[in-house]
Amino acid sequence: MRYLVFTDLDGTLLDHQTYSAKVAKKALTDLDAKGIPVIFCSSKTFEEQVLLQKKLKTGHPFIVENGSAIVFPTTYFTFQPENSTRLSDKYSMIVLAKKDINDIHLMLKDINEGKNNPWYGFTNATLKEIGEATGLKGAAINRAKERWFTETMLSPPPSTSAISILESNGFCLSRGGRFLTIQDRTIDKGKAATLVVQLFVKLWNSRIISVGIGDSPNDAALLKVVDKPFLVQKPDKTWAAIDIQGLTNIEGVGPEGFLMMTNGLLTDMN
Repeated sequence: MRYLVFTDLDGTLLDHQTYSAKVAKKALTDLDAKGIPVIFCSSKTFEEQVLLQKKLKTGHPFIVENGSAIVFPTTYFTFQPENSTRLSDKYSMIVLAKKDINDIHLMLKDINEGKNNPWYGFTNATLKEIGEATGLKGAAINRAKERWFTETMLSPPPSTSAISILESNGFCLSRGGRFLTIQDRTIDKGKAATLVVQLFVKLWNSRIISVGIGDSPNDAALLKVVDKPFLVQKPDKTWAAIDIQGLTNIEGVGPEGFLMMTNGLLTDMN
C-alpha cells in the first residue's frame, strides 16, 4: 500500500499573502523521506509550477490550470501514459481540456462587444493591474499571464447575460481563494487527480491511499475523489463552505495546516 498526496497551492501549500512555502518545506521533506509524492493541483500555470518545483527541489507530476492538463517529467513513468505528448526533452503533458485560451478569448470578444466596461482576465490585463491585484512582481507576473487553457478574471463579477454566453460555449466559472476563473466545464481537479492515481497504480502495481488538501471551493472536486480529504483554514481562520463526507477541517491556516496534516498522516502510518 502506497500514499499519494495532492495539494492545492495558493492558500494551502503557499501562504495566501506572500506565496511562501517556507512553513510547509519541512512537511515536503518528511513526505519525500517516506517515498510519498506530493502532486501540485492548482489553477497556477505550467511556468509557475515548474519554477515552484525547482525552488522546493521536487520533481513529481503536477496538475495545471484547475485540471486542464497533467504534466510530468518525461522519464518519470516506466511506460508512456496514454494520450501524452512531449512538451520538451524534460516534460510531457496529458491534455484533458477540450477548449483552450484561444476559445476563451473569442468568447470574451463576443461578450464584450459594445460594452464600455469589458470583462477581462490576466492574459489581457496590464502587468500593473495584475501586480496590484495579486502582489506578484516582475517575472512572476508574466508567468501568471502565460495561461494555456483557462482565464483568471480581474474585472468585476460577470452579468447574467455574460454567464449565459459562457455556459452556452461550454465553459464554467470556478472560485478560488481570490479570483474567478473561466475554464472548460468538462474538466476539474478531481478528474485530473483520478487519472494521476491510475498512473501511479500502474507504476507501483500497488493499492494507493490518496490524500487531498485544499482551502477553497475550487478544491471541492479534488477533495471528493480522494480517500482522505483535508481542508485548511483561510487567513481569517474560518473554513470554506465545503460539505464532503469524511472531510477533516484542520485548525491551521494555509501551509501551517498542511504541516499539521502531514504530521498527523505520518504519525498514523507509524
